[in-house]
Amino acid sequence: MGPSANRYPACPADPVGGTDLHLDFFTSFIPFVGAWIAGAFAVLIAFGSGGVPAAVIIAVTILVSNGGIQSAVGSWALGTSLKMHPISVLLATIVGGTVAGIIGMVLGAPLLAAVIRSVEVLTHHRVAGGLDPDKRANLLAPTSSA
Repeated sequence: MGPSANRYPACPADPVGGTDLHLDFFTSFIPFVGAWIAGAFAVLIAFGSGGVPAAVIIAVTILVSNGGIQSAVGSWALGTSLKMHPISVLLATIVGGTVAGIIGMVLGAPLLAAVIRSVEVLTHHRVAGGLDPDKRANLLAPTSSA
């Protein structure tokens, strides 16, 4: 087997399959962007070995498999339901994943929403301390969401 021979016959279009596999493995530990970094290299490898058609096929495959649209829509939907900005949902998910792994990623945004709401309630209670009883009751009444 010569130096240019493909050692990974399951993927005949990728002449550097081992390197690509290692890159994909190590970048998978980078939250949110690791898969995109590995995907960019896969597109470059496909472009170099198979030209534009191969690069387009790999790029479409990566777009579908990485689910960029799904991640963006998921952050927006979760942010809307928790009344939080999508960037804060993304950051809470990243921090939660860094601190507590998968469980932290799942619970990061809801815990942040609970903290934000608790701070709002405590702030209202502190402000309401100097008001007359009627205004205090109106300020501390739960807000209805339509």
